[in-house]
Amino acid sequence: MRTFLQQISILVSIVFIFVYPVYSMDYYVDESIGTSGDGLSWIQAKKTIVEALTLSHPGDTVHVAEGHYMEAVIMNDSLTLLGGYPTGGGFRDFRQYKTIIDGSKATAKSVVSMDSECILDGFTIINGSGTSTMIFSRLGGGIFCSGGPVIIRNNIIEYNNVNAVEGAYGGAIYLYDSDSTIHNNIIRMNSTAGYGGGGAIAVFNSSPHIYNNFIYANISKGAGNGVIYYVNSNGVVINNSICENSGTDEGGFFFRNSSPSLSNNIIYMNSGYGITETDTDSDPVCLRNDIFRNESGVYFDEGSTPYATVADLNRMVPEASENLECDPRFVSTGDYHLQPGSCCIDVGVNPGAPSIDLDNDSRPIGAGVDLGCDEVQQYDVPVYDFSLFIILQIIIVIMSYELLIKKWLP
Repeated sequence: MRTFLQQISILVSIVFIFVYPVYSMDYYVDESIGTSGDGLSWIQAKKTIVEALTLSHPGDTVHVAEGHYMEAVIMNDSLTLLGGYPTGGGFRDFRQYKTIIDGSKATAKSVVSMDSECILDGFTIINGSGTSTMIFSRLGGGIFCSGGPVIIRNNIIEYNNVNAVEGAYGGAIYLYDSDSTIHNNIIRMNSTAGYGGGGAIAVFNSSPHIYNNFIYANISKGAGNGVIYYVNSNGVVINNSICENSGTDEGGFFFRNSSPSLSNNIIYMNSGYGITETDTDSDPVCLRNDIFRNESGVYFDEGSTPYATVADLNRMVPEASENLECDPRFVSTGDYHLQPGSCCIDVGVNPGAPSIDLDNDSRPIGAGVDLGCDEVQQYDVPVYDFSLFIILQIIIVIMSYELLIKKWLP
């Protein structure tokens, strides 16, 4: 009888698991708090991100107030990490309330490690040096992703460095088996050193969706190649501004056995070629990108054929068409906004383009989507209300008429 009752109890427990949903929880982090609380409110916030993540379960969200968090973060099991809240809690604005995760004193070398279905939103990620998977390798100085799709958005990822004898990949972000979405980030001044590549992003065995990012002044030193480095990968790269990056060999895109779709991007003033294929198995589709003033030329095709001009690229490479070669006219160095009159305004491919830009402004404005991460906003010409002016003029005329009448009539 006891065995039968135990079996019934187990069955009832299983039914409860499937019938009653497991509710997600919200946890709160604020470094300004004196002593960590239970993490269930801003008043009782945890003092570190790691403390809150230790409590979390799949589907939970951790809200983090502005501050400088000297720690390495490991995200597992569908967690969401949101930065950009004011001290003590309140309305979230990740641009105003800087939430910094600093890996300079952390034991783990990637500032943030992410597992499948996690979301990282609204942080500044700095001073990472990469995850070591082998004796001589370092991967993902800022963010390391492996084993499933993640979302990386609304972040500034800067000053991360991966240095290794061999296998230094992904100064800012490293993806492996991760069909992730990377959008609306500023990725700048990250680097790799040693044999490897991807001063900004390294992509292995993945098909990510990368859009609305400003990728600027990243470096691949040593035997490094490409600020965006693809191996055995595909996916979509659309509406990014990839500018003034450098590498020992190549500073732009670098593809090995990879054929992603590239459209609406500005690829500007990078060292080496704007786009490099290393082999005949790489055939990225290049549609309506502005590829301008890259040091060695526009395109290096299949590891053997250089193209110095976009006109040659469009004519000779079957998977390339309608690309441009013109000065995008950025507002200034390091500023991704386009000036009025830029050749990149209204000339992009609308299908597949994001509905907002890096500033969260709407796209498209005008006849078509703009190239790059910025959509120029056309402001309405103000319509002035002249009614008060007209009324005043009428009053003046009436008063003048009355004065004339009084003057001339007896």
